[in-house]
Amino acid sequence: MGIEDFNVDREDYLDSVLVLSPTVEAGAELGRLLEKRRYRWSHAESLEEAAKVAASELFDLLVLDERSSTVPIEDLLSRVQTDAALSRSAIIAIHPTVSHLRRGEASVFGERVVLLEAPLEPSAFLVKVATLLRLRKLKTEQAAFESRIASQNSELRDLNNRFRRELREAKEIQQSLFPKSLPTAPYTRFGACCMPLEAVGGDLYDIWKIDRGSYGLFIGDVTGHGLPAAFIGAMTKMALAYAPKASPDEMFAHMND
Repeated sequence: MGIEDFNVDREDYLDSVLVLSPTVEAGAELGRLLEKRRYRWSHAESLEEAAKVAASELFDLLVLDERSSTVPIEDLLSRVQTDAALSRSAIIAIHPTVSHLRRGEASVFGERVVLLEAPLEPSAFLVKVATLLRLRKLKTEQAAFESRIASQNSELRDLNNRFRRELREAKEIQQSLFPKSLPTAPYTRFGACCMPLEAVGGDLYDIWKIDRGSYGLFIGDVTGHGLPAAFIGAMTKMALAYAPKASPDEMFAHMND
């Protein structure tokens, strides 16, 4: 189980290593090497004990110390990886015979498994430990970053969909402000066409009959574009609808009030 599975700040946390070794002496030997690099470590003598530790404590790396084992390393790793808690961490397996796996078969265990052949070189061991722990941190940070990006992208998609919906509704409202039909006159034919610069704007017009032979014409163009202009255009059309239209001065005087 790694630190990313717990609500713990990385800055306040030392890298933790679980050493699975059949004897206390062998575990202590590796522990002393880890302490030199200021790693926190704990020891388990059996797979069952290691599984219990992994279920209750934080650790980033499992060191499978099987330097004196006669059991094939493949069997040991398979047993470790069947445990959900143990398989979450990176693994360094130390075994007398791993050279045959270094030629390509090790890939079956995944990129988080590193094989070291006994007898153990302390410097090589510490280099592998540092490398795996650093990669684990980077992957954790990358996963957190990708999660934040995915969340932000989801929010942006929702916001974009909302804006599209609002623009569509605003456009429908704007279209409803235009007269459905134009008046007819014996010697005059009226026609109109409105082509806003953007999907939604503040353009509006109206034509109405005042009396026999007299017609009123109103054309408005609100400064700006988009939803604000459409809103002002709608308010203007509403004011126009309730204003007397016998003369321009009377109409605008009423609208300004």
